[in-house]
Amino acid sequence: MDFTSLVNQRKIKPIGRTHIKDNKIFMNFSGSGVTFKTRGEKLIIKFYATKFDDNNACPFVSVLIDDTRIDYKVNEEYKIIEIPISSSIHNVSILKRTETSVSFLAIEEIIVDEFIPLQEENKFKIEFYGDSLTCGFGNLSNNPEDKFSTETESFLDSYAYLLSQKLNADYSAICVSGFPIYKSRWNEGFPIDSVADMISICDYSEDMKMETSIPWDNSKFIPNLVVVNLGTNDCSYFTEGQKWVDDLIVKYGSFENVLDSEEMKKELVSLENKIISFLDDIFALYKNVKVIWALGMIYVNPHIQEVFDRVLNNYNNSNVYQFNFKVREICDERGAVYHPNKKMHLIASEELAKFIKEIYK
Repeated sequence: MDFTSLVNQRKIKPIGRTHIKDNKIFMNFSGSGVTFKTRGEKLIIKFYATKFDDNNACPFVSVLIDDTRIDYKVNEEYKIIEIPISSSIHNVSILKRTETSVSFLAIEEIIVDEFIPLQEENKFKIEFYGDSLTCGFGNLSNNPEDKFSTETESFLDSYAYLLSQKLNADYSAICVSGFPIYKSRWNEGFPIDSVADMISICDYSEDMKMETSIPWDNSKFIPNLVVVNLGTNDCSYFTEGQKWVDDLIVKYGSFENVLDSEEMKKELVSLENKIISFLDDIFALYKNVKVIWALGMIYVNPHIQEVFDRVLNNYNNSNVYQFNFKVREICDERGAVYHPNKKMHLIASEELAKFIKEIYK
């Protein structure tokens, strides 16, 4: 199937960071995929997947037909899905529900009676950078004791996707569970260890190095707004239970004393510099874009929050905004591994949508 031709003819519109390889359109990051308009009674989609045989890691895909959403578990290397549709014109989107670090997903073929060319739309564009919160980790669960599984992860029920729908915006999401802006205990030793370093790549896996990643051309999607939701996992690096911190507690007698130590201050300065560097990279790519740095869907340690407060308040660009979610005060209902559930994500999307409308007045 010639996806390049279909994209060039505007019969298929890519969503998020997709790339075409071996006549497949890869849609690896959360929420990436395609949208198109079709006429007729035929809709057959052939998928290619990795980790298809791992119950906790196999990818899930959402197919949206007009106002109807159907979710599928892609549990075969090559899985064919045939969906009966009425003889009419339909708007169809095929979106990856789960995250790139767990498994890759591609469309090998789409069979319809007719593709109808899409109309040009000058839509508001949002690019998201985030961790498990943006991925929608565990949000389909209502049991905090549940472990991670792609079964309960849904980007389409995340604050990011819901926000995009509320604002009728195109989006792109670069997000990986457990990842920080600077350092996290959940990904120590990984060759790429910060979402900030993924600013110009198409996908991510745990063993991936920059030189083995697929590059992304940032001119393909120039956002009006960048939303960054990073920093929560950095708390895991700057607290008790992390070896370097525990060693300092032995040296200084208490965690409170460690917070005043030169070693801790040096690492917090490194965090500060990483935030600044990432903002610099965003503005180098996107010039006049607005940036919202959002925190608070999960508790953030005060000494980490102080760093973000200081950097974001003093960064030399008036297009940078800080946003602190209040959702935990309104509703504290958790999904898998104590992550926010669907209801919390919905409230968070409403909070952030209201803030965005205020800054664009």
